[in-house]
Amino acid sequence: MSAQVTGLEILQPTGRIMRMILPQHGENDLKRNPNIAADEYKLLKILENEGLSVPSPYYFQQAGGVFTKPCILIDMWRASQILHHPIQHFISSNWQLI
Repeated sequence: MSAQVTGLEILQPTGRIMRMILPQHGENDLKRNPNIAADEYKLLKILENEGLSVPSPYYFQQAGGVFTKPCILIDMWRASQILHHPIQHFISSNWQLI
């Protein structure tokens, strides 16, 4: 399994519902990169700070805290946002097997 993903809906005092996901990476990902959650958080923060439209990262945790595996809490994007995102088009049209 590449990741266990938990969806969260949080009702804010303003009445707004925030939808987020919390992926916990699987053993294969962790073997390749034990700091995958921290690296993903940093990358998303950099891209967001540069003005790119990416899911906002809110929090990450290495293993050993509340969760047993490293995880990252990010905005939940609808499938239409991902499938029609310019970077997805770039990746789809430039992907090559190495």
